Amino acid sequence: MNTTLIRVEDKKSIEEAMKVWSWKSYSYKHLRPFNDYLALTDNEDIEKTLRGYFEALNSAFKNNQRSASSVRIDRTAVKQFIRTEIKKTNGGAFNPQLKLQLETMLKDIDSDIKCPVKKKQPVKDQKIITHEEYRILLEDCTDSRIEALARFLFNTGIRISEALSIRLRGAYMSDESVSFSVVGKGNSERDIICDRKVWERAAEVFQGKTWLFENTRSNKPYDPVYLTQLIRRYSEKKIGRTVTAHVFRHYFATTQIEKGMPIHTLSKLLGHSSVDITAQYYLHDVPPEGYWREE
Repeated sequence: MNTTLIRVEDKKSIEEAMKVWSWKSYSYKHLRPFNDYLALTDNEDIEKTLRGYFEALNSAFKNNQRSASSVRIDRTAVKQFIRTEIKKTNGGAFNPQLKLQLETMLKDIDSDIKCPVKKKQPVKDQKIITHEEYRILLEDCTDSRIEALARFLFNTGIRISEALSIRLRGAYMSDESVSFSVVGKGNSERDIICDRKVWERAAEVFQGKTWLFENTRSNKPYDPVYLTQLIRRYSEKKIGRTVTAHVFRHYFATTQIEKGMPIHTLSKLLGHSSVDITAQYYLHDVPPEGYWREE
């Protein structure tokens, strides 16, 4: 494998390199720190250069100069850039052996130099609505889409992205409920149960043929940013403060805690990777004794 790092100095060249792999979600700003790092090092070995760069990013995180998410994005962007450059220096093709060597190297680097993880913070009061605010929001709601979606998110506790991925064919009806599966963070699948009246209201309002929350103009799920903006603007007019789609998930969680749901049960419903994450989010102001019990 050619281990000579091709230095790309200008923005245009970097952007062209990224287009080879159609990595359109990452812009030049995510590669600029790497380009700056190259100017400070004489090392031309790919592995040593990447290790040094990743350590520099982690150091910036420890010194509160970079966030965990920006470090993760910059690392991902530069790995794609390296893949592209090696592909170019080897005739524009990736043979299986070369690809295996490269991916093994990247995996080893990621294993040795862990990407920093954002510390979970308790959900702040401004991100939680009260029972009265929820009632006011949905009382005489002028947009049936907001009303149906808000009820659905509160009834299930799922993320807006998970709700928009629900297919009508994947649901199973019973007399009082509807069960379906969603794929959450980390591609983890979990089963969800929804009140049948809440499901039928969403289906009635959105009139989807394939998706529960379908835009009938495009026959695709609604854009989550668009729906969140609808809720945001409506809430500012109705209760005088900003509410996003994700707030209804928080409202679901805090309501279940008030009712005495065990934390491990709530964690499964929310799709958290561990009970600790759920506790860090929602038990900061609540005595934990009653919530750790087994059912």
